[in-house]
Amino acid sequence: MDSATDRFTLDLVDWLAVRERTYEEMICAWANAGCVPIWEEAMRAGLITKHMVNERCVMRPTSLGLIEAEFRKELRRLDRKRHERHVADQPRPSNRALTASWTGPTLAGLERLSMPEPSSDLLDDDSTVSGIANE
Repeated sequence: MDSATDRFTLDLVDWLAVRERTYEEMICAWANAGCVPIWEEAMRAGLITKHMVNERCVMRPTSLGLIEAEFRKELRRLDRKRHERHVADQPRPSNRALTASWTGPTLAGLERLSMPEPSSDLLDDDSTVSGIANE
């Protein structure tokens, strides 16, 4: 299995670990995942199995598939924890450093700005603005 197929196969196992699905649900959800049917790879690897329940084909992860799903979940949890620890270890700038580096407009600069006066060209003799009558 190549890495993309392997990743999709393990994603399928994770998806089935949440709850069992019918064969039809699985086909509809996973048919566009790649050229090689992902469920066939997962069945060959012994990660999922199908059972007949009330005359319906139901897909479930095997014990090996459940172990693999739990292992991946734990790896993702550890990666998040490692990332959170890395972010927490980064120095944070103080408020003084943030204000010292501010290069935006100051209050004094904003006071110098003013709104332009309305142009008298917009008003004609009939007290209409741009051809719209005032009511």
